[in-house]
Amino acid sequence: TRRSSDLCHRGSLSKRSRTFIVHHDAVDVSNEIRRAASTAVGTDIQILGNTAYGESGSTFEARVGLDELVLKVLAAGPGVLENQQRLVRLVDRLRERGYAAPEYLGIGHEAGVVVTVQRRLPGSTLAASSGLPVDPDLLDRIIPTLVDTIELQADAGDLVDPPWPRWLLETITSGGDGYCIHDTMRGRSDTSLILDRVIEIGSDPPPSVRRCMDILHYDLNPANVLHEVGTLTG
Repeated sequence: TRRSSDLCHRGSLSKRSRTFIVHHDAVDVSNEIRRAASTAVGTDIQILGNTAYGESGSTFEARVGLDELVLKVLAAGPGVLENQQRLVRLVDRLRERGYAAPEYLGIGHEAGVVVTVQRRLPGSTLAASSGLPVDPDLLDRIIPTLVDTIELQADAGDLVDPPWPRWLLETITSGGDGYCIHDTMRGRSDTSLILDRVIEIGSDPPPSVRRCMDILHYDLNPANVLHEVGTLTG
């Protein structure tokens, strides 16, 4: 899943919504979610349960026939549906360039929720399990392809004046809403010192020429990179 600079939606609450969804919270599969998912794919869809990996409690494994799918649920709110439609357009643009991104089958919405449905990509995550280091030999095999893939993000954006890097610097200096939580690093003296240094750097960024038409993956880490025997798949 690739995101441009303002495509990251972590959670929202619509005044008319009956569903509050934050990125990391567990979400019950309501009738609204089922109807929205069926609308997205144009037929009945079987929702199997939460994905086995990752921190999101609002992402589900699903199936239509023999097709393995991934369902993502967001709370409806101002601009959420349009933002997801834009996300799909940008991901499709990357796929046309040869980027290993998922194929989106559709977007559905019902009272209070917006859902996207994508085909499940093959492969395993680089990180065998949370907190474990990646095998160095595996990294050596996949890094060159991963770097080439990242280059495909150049000039693929669609914002003339994106909020970059202001929004990223704010997560460094102040933390994010439901993510980039500073209190986590403050819990230990060693990581607290690291955070102090990171905040110091983020508070005084060097002047530079901004690139503003690229797409940036907001969470590129071993848990979000898929491979099959050292070959990048997603």
